[in-house]
Amino acid sequence: MGTIAPSRASTTAVTMMRDLSMCASLHSAASDDFARGPPGSQL
Repeated sequence: MGTIAPSRASTTAVTMMRDLSMCASLHSAASDDFARGPPGSQL
C-alpha cells in the first residue's frame, strides 16, 4: 500500500492540475466574451 499511494496521489495531482488549467482557459475565454459584451452588440 505504501508504494501504491504515492503514485495514486501524483496521478490525482496531475489530473487536478489539468482540470485547473482547463478551467482557467475556459474562464479567461468567458471573461473575454463578457468584456466584449453580449453577442450582437458590435453590430
